[in-house]
Amino acid sequence: MKGVKEMKRFVVISGLALALGLFHAGQVEAQAVSVHVNIDLQPAWGPAGYDYAEFYYFPELNIYFDVSRALFYYLDGRKWISGFYLPLSYHKYDLYRMYKVVLNHDPNPWIRNRLHRRDYDRFCHNHSQVAIRSAKEHRYNKARSNTRAWVAPNNGRKPNSNQYRDGHRDRHREQDYTKPPSKQKRPEQSGRNSKPDKEKKRNRSSGR
Repeated sequence: MKGVKEMKRFVVISGLALALGLFHAGQVEAQAVSVHVNIDLQPAWGPAGYDYAEFYYFPELNIYFDVSRALFYYLDGRKWISGFYLPLSYHKYDLYRMYKVVLNHDPNPWIRNRLHRRDYDRFCHNHSQVAIRSAKEHRYNKARSNTRAWVAPNNGRKPNSNQYRDGHRDRHREQDYTKPPSKQKRPEQSGRNSKPDKEKKRNRSSGR
């Protein structure tokens, strides 16, 4: 009798342990799926076939795009600039047709830019890749409508950006994006209360 009770207790404990194990495994799997799927964040000009992408690298332009932060990274001299838009000179390029290399597990890919240029140069002018806009799968319904512009529309001003030099972030914002801001002379004021107008009034009152 005692042996039967112990057997029942063992069966109950084993069943509970198995149920808890399956529940925990299901939670871990659900978290892994939610973390490793970001299709809805990808732009319509991104490459189809990737449920998860951290960065795109464009061999033809030698630039990067951070999918989660929606930021471009491009060279200005020796400095890597990050910005929501590319400079206006990039308006002539069509990102939908260009080949994009997906880079994951590398938070600062521009540090290895020389390696990327060497390995992916063969994809320059390769227009065989299908963009998300042309993908027919239902999972791309939201991303297909994410027609994000890569150059600021009708805006001649430079967007706000951060600088990277030799792979390190420059936290000090620079006005001209290449040099520290120089001391500029204060422009002369214009208007009724300007200094030249006051001198003219004095000259008239003194009869000069």
